[in-house]
Amino acid sequence: MQQVRTASFQPDIANENTNVIDWPFFYPPVASPIVSCTVSSDMALSPDGVQVVAWEVSPNLKFEEFLRAEGLALMDYIRKSHTKGYVVSLSGGADSAACTLLAAYGVYLGVTELGMDAFVKKYCPHITKFDGVQSLLNQLLTTAYQPSAQSGQETRDAAATTAARFSTKHSIFDVEPAIQSYIAGAEKTLGHKLDWNNPTESMSLENVQARARSPYVWMLANLEGKILITTSNRSEAAVGYATMDGDTSGCLAPIAGVDKPTIIKFLEFMETIGTANIIAHGRGPQSCLRVITKQKPKAELKPASFAQTDEGDLMPYTVLNYVENLMIQDRRGPLDIYELLLEARSHGHCSVHISPQTTDEQLEAWVRKFFTLFARNQWKRERHAPSFHLDSRNLDPRTWCRSPILNAGYREELAEIAEARKFDSVAAYRATQQLRSTK
Repeated sequence: MQQVRTASFQPDIANENTNVIDWPFFYPPVASPIVSCTVSSDMALSPDGVQVVAWEVSPNLKFEEFLRAEGLALMDYIRKSHTKGYVVSLSGGADSAACTLLAAYGVYLGVTELGMDAFVKKYCPHITKFDGVQSLLNQLLTTAYQPSAQSGQETRDAAATTAARFSTKHSIFDVEPAIQSYIAGAEKTLGHKLDWNNPTESMSLENVQARARSPYVWMLANLEGKILITTSNRSEAAVGYATMDGDTSGCLAPIAGVDKPTIIKFLEFMETIGTANIIAHGRGPQSCLRVITKQKPKAELKPASFAQTDEGDLMPYTVLNYVENLMIQDRRGPLDIYELLLEARSHGHCSVHISPQTTDEQLEAWVRKFFTLFARNQWKRERHAPSFHLDSRNLDPRTWCRSPILNAGYREELAEIAEARKFDSVAAYRATQQLRSTK
């Protein structure tokens, strides 16, 4: 990792002994902008400043920009692909709700900017009969909730609430009969009953549920000429917490470049504050999202007795995001990250909270799990649907981050952590290694 971090060319302009002309540049002063709350996009320059809409100076600018970037991208994607809208497998969780919301707001923002008739002409000319924006949404967005025996009433209600709020064409399709058919076939072939307490069999029993949900939504997408949205986020992609040909099914992954904590915070923003400068259907807080934000992220693939949650299977999402940032963007190795987690536990960190009671063993386990799963699941990222590049980094190997599919799994680097823990501190271990290298 040290070689990777330092071997690439890094020009040092300040210390270069070359004939470089250095000329100071200053941006000309601009008067303070006048904030306007009008919905109209016809914004003329004022005599004493630049006129802008309210969201452009919002304290939540990150989420305002995210909403508009995704909305525009999703609408442009159907326009340029000559398709007729989107299909979302609406699970009742945060990711599928966010994808549905973003597609709906693409319509709200487009109608706000262009007007209803011009929007329809540009983005969905196949729609000839409509009665307002809700009618448009019902024809552009198709959602489906596909329960299994592990699905709960909470997610069923959340999916129904989300679909109703955004006027989607919604259906419920029970996948349990298909799942039981697959399980019965496998048990007949293997000659024994599958056991949830067997790790290998448990994973297979989970995966078959996700895969059983794929054919129905693909069929809807084919029949309606729409794009099936892949709802996975970047945190899941980093560690392969997704089922290939299951919840990764789809043509486009609009939030695959966005981490899970950001998705949750965005939904909380939309629930409690919302956006302005938009038609009434999308303006202000969307309190219905409370049915989503109050839940702990969960896959609902194991029986309720297992109390399965995403963070229980992986690690706290804030820790996962912190480790991913250090590895992918800062190119830190396992030992470096373990040391930084120790510091975060002792002194705190703005982006991750680690309880002082968290043991060294737990910190090592988190680092080991992340690097092991990251290395093991590159093949999944290679097969992921195309995604939008919205952040300073993403994991799409076609546009940003490539890694070998077959690799050593960071075994040597991870072994260093166990060695370092034999010393009083990581610094003491490094000093010993440095001393050995000089002999």
